[in-house]
Amino acid sequence: MDGFSIRENIGIGQVDRLQDDDALFSAISTSGLSDFIRNLPNSLETRLGRPVDDELSRISGALGLTLDTATKEFISPSGGQLQRIALARVFMRIKEAGLLILDEPSCNLDPEAEFELFKNIKKYRKGETTIFITHRFNTVRVADRILVLEQGRVSEFGTHDELMRLHDGRYQYLYGLQKDGFQAIR
Repeated sequence: MDGFSIRENIGIGQVDRLQDDDALFSAISTSGLSDFIRNLPNSLETRLGRPVDDELSRISGALGLTLDTATKEFISPSGGQLQRIALARVFMRIKEAGLLILDEPSCNLDPEAEFELFKNIKKYRKGETTIFITHRFNTVRVADRILVLEQGRVSEFGTHDELMRLHDGRYQYLYGLQKDGFQAIR
């Protein structure tokens, strides 16, 4: 969320915990952001922004206008860093969430970060319901049950092994496409 500090981005919705550095750093560590945060100029107080914010400052300055100086200093995190900030926000609430829904939670993560993410989710969500919305079959494989949607309707439901045994099943077909695509690259 542009303009907000790292602290505000991770703690949003948890106003009473915004100053709880232990909780924030635990969420940061679990999401794999520790090194990134450690190297920021203002740690948790560093503001997130985009190059357009800097361009706006340059243009308004050229026109003799002034902007709030707090919005001039920002960092532009990578897609993976933004993904981890969003995941840290999840980890701030992970113990009290009865239901957790994650849409493509590892789409911008490298394989090591993705492995750590799912390891931590399994650790903290044991016995709780977590729904992953994904097109990535390595992500799907961590699920206890898989629901396949086609045109807004459930077409298949089961474990990976059950769905792989369905003759002419959509899941089996898509899984094969992704697997064969990786093999074809070799």
